[in-house]
Amino acid sequence: MSAFAGLAMVGLSELVVRVVAPQSASWLDIYRRDSALPFHTALPNLDRLVDTGETHWRIVTDDRGFRVASQPDAAHASPGSPFGGTVLALGD
Repeated sequence: MSAFAGLAMVGLSELVVRVVAPQSASWLDIYRRDSALPFHTALPNLDRLVDTGETHWRIVTDDRGFRVASQPDAAHASPGSPFGGTVLALGD
């Protein structure tokens, strides 16, 4: 009988927490499972403000799901330079 009472109290507690302090919608729906690789990638063509409850940030992706700047940065582009473009650095 005490196991049933304990289970009922857990259910009632969950209901009270959901009514008193509801959680915001998950921001994790910006990801999808990659069809070819064993991990998740960002959805394509996103432009969304994300609120995790602790931080606020914006994610913008291109048609392949890669994160891109919200607007092209013309100050760093050098059309005549062979070194103009994007640099990707990985590591510590």
